[in-house]
Amino acid sequence: MKGIVALIGLAALAACGGSDDGGPAKYTVSVTVSNLLAGTHVVLLNNGAGSLTVSASGTIAFANPVPSGAVYSVIVATQPAGQTCTVSQGGGTVTTFNVNVAVACTANAYQVGGQVSGLLAGASVVLANNSNNGKMIKANGPFTFSSTVSSGSAYAVTVLTQPAGESCTVAGGTGTVSGADVSTVAVKCVALSYTISATVTGLANVAGLVLQDNGADNLAVGTGGSHPFSTAISSGGSYSVTISAQPAGHTCIVQNGSGTVTTANVAVSVVCPDNILYSLLAACRTGDSC
Repeated sequence: MKGIVALIGLAALAACGGSDDGGPAKYTVSVTVSNLLAGTHVVLLNNGAGSLTVSASGTIAFANPVPSGAVYSVIVATQPAGQTCTVSQGGGTVTTFNVNVAVACTANAYQVGGQVSGLLAGASVVLANNSNNGKMIKANGPFTFSSTVSSGSAYAVTVLTQPAGESCTVAGGTGTVSGADVSTVAVKCVALSYTISATVTGLANVAGLVLQDNGADNLAVGTGGSHPFSTAISSGGSYSVTISAQPAGHTCIVQNGSGTVTTANVAVSVVCPDNILYSLLAACRTGDSC
């Protein structure tokens, strides 16, 4: 009979969370972690000990139960990469039931940026991240977007508006933010090239006429009309069309032959007058009455 009573007592004690050593009943302290990013982990402590590493969202218990009447205090010992986890109602006194503590994790936000090179003076390029947050850049050097991107989220930097007379390309512009600022986006701008042409008017036959641009790039012209030089000039570069050799018996004149290439092809006028006009111009040059 006494043995039966003892068994009944042990069963009652176990139902209430009783301790095998006859001390206070012990209860489990567990945590429910939410929004933990894949591939990361958070380290938690209870009462400064009992390290618990959590690698996925869900509910998990500390290894050591806590006696009834004792305190519990759950804190974050190590935050996951790129996130901040916050404990809600993590401390208190164990009574007569198991304890569950909520741990909510949120992604940290980071800046996205890089370097711009090759942008011409006075030009500007407009960049976008994830098709929005347009940012105008007016000088070479580092840049960052004003809007941040959460760790674990994607970024995609593109050229929204090209600078006048240039073409900019993006390298390293896509990826996923992973617990740190992104500063490796490279935007390289290259000046576009434009054609320099000579429009020859006046004589139909100008055999022997040779033009040059910037002291080189010889262009032999035999008839009137438009004649392009073989070497294009980049936007922002200079051009200077001159006459290297005149056609026999005539003097051709270059009009507006020099300047700076902007964002369009350039046409330089070359006038080749007939003999009467040539004689008149020659007289003016010698000081006779015009």
